[in-house]
Amino acid sequence: MPTRKPKLAAGLVAVQGAYPYSSSRRMVLRAAVIPAALLLGCAPRARAVPLVGDAANIFAWSQAIQEIRKAVASAIQAMDDALKARIADIDSRIGSRLQQINQMVTAQVTRVEDVSHGLLDKAFRETNDLVFELSQLIQDQAVDLDFRVNGVIVNAMRGVAQLPFVNVRPFIAATAPGYVVEGRQGGGRIEVVGYFRPEWGLAEYRLPGDVKPRTCTMGADNRVYMEIPPAVIQRQSTVAKRLKVRFNFPTEHHYLWPNTRDERELEVTVLPNAVLHYELVSAEADPDWVYEIKSVAVPYNFTAGAGEEHTPQTVLSIEDVGRMIGVDWNKRHELSASSIQRAWLSGEGGNNPTGDNRSRVIESSGARIVVAHYVHGKGNDIWGGGKGANTSGVINIEVQLALKRTQSAWPVKGGQTTGTLAWGQSTTLFPQGSPQEPKKPLKSLILRLVDNSYDPPIQRTLALREAYRSKFVTVESTPERIEIRVRSFIRA
Repeated sequence: MPTRKPKLAAGLVAVQGAYPYSSSRRMVLRAAVIPAALLLGCAPRARAVPLVGDAANIFAWSQAIQEIRKAVASAIQAMDDALKARIADIDSRIGSRLQQINQMVTAQVTRVEDVSHGLLDKAFRETNDLVFELSQLIQDQAVDLDFRVNGVIVNAMRGVAQLPFVNVRPFIAATAPGYVVEGRQGGGRIEVVGYFRPEWGLAEYRLPGDVKPRTCTMGADNRVYMEIPPAVIQRQSTVAKRLKVRFNFPTEHHYLWPNTRDERELEVTVLPNAVLHYELVSAEADPDWVYEIKSVAVPYNFTAGAGEEHTPQTVLSIEDVGRMIGVDWNKRHELSASSIQRAWLSGEGGNNPTGDNRSRVIESSGARIVVAHYVHGKGNDIWGGGKGANTSGVINIEVQLALKRTQSAWPVKGGQTTGTLAWGQSTTLFPQGSPQEPKKPLKSLILRLVDNSYDPPIQRTLALREAYRSKFVTVESTPERIEIRVRSFIRA
């Protein structure tokens, strides 16, 4: 059986291969490296064992990062152009790092000593740093996003933290949720998601005004928490306020001198209880229709020659009747709301040699009238020659003409038109109905919003059918209803 090289020897092989020194110099280097490695406890950067298991973990990590990219891509349309450009730049750099890592692992999958762990570590660190930057960018500036994208980042990086990589430098992936609500008796707890080595020392943080650092608490599955004391968030304010938090954690272990620690500036937003202020400045609808009734008499006369038989029809639309009356469809009357109410015949007569001539109304309401006529001339017989016939009379038409209307202020029901909503509260406003229109549709509205969950607060003015969505607030309007909702405060 082949003899397995000790780890330290593998480390020396890697060191020797990195320096093109002569044989004598390599002996000197060995003498220097062996005691240093023993004293400092440095883990070797290479192992003479297969990389198959490590490669599987690396590819699992890569898949998690890809899921983050997909989640961000699905929501990027909700952002402004400047934010899209920044996220696209970060995403491009993450993609390049993933490609670099996958190429290294794919090309050198059989033995670790052939892989430059320095390059892998550097690529891992850069990718994790980019994910952290992406998380903070979305959390801080993505006005129209909820917890969904950062939730994917957090869940993916929790899985990454469980993968047993070789020489993974501790890193921060995201903070969750990044918010605390003012006035909470127990303070707030913020989870810092990433990969940590608590045996090297606990992570620490400083809140604004702190003289000494505070120690993070550790949870299950290597989770690290920052505790925000009640005194920090016991304030009465109507707007959100950002707290700059200095977070540091050990990233390299040393025996003879203090461990190397990295420091990051995190932001925690203290949210007010009064999340949203709204004001329905105006809501307008068309008033009920006002009608005027007019009538017109339309004469008719149809003939048939001796022995002939005809069945003509008189068809008149509301537009035809309007022209006869002199209706002004452009300025005074509304065609779409006007209608023919009824029609009847009068003054019927004419030459009726066969006795079966007649006229009758077969459609007399709505958009048109239809009158059917039958006229029959007498043919030649033993009693004499044929005779012509005619049928005549008057079609009386009554129309209901709608006067044009101008939209005006309209009352709403269901709640207050001006108010402030706290966590978990909502209100729905409906236009007041009328006898003619029980579900009166709005034609226009002006709704002003002040979203206090941002520092500084975001102000919006919405028109009918416009919507507003932020992390915590959703506002939608249709002609039939106005919905304003504030979510319950959810911890990611």
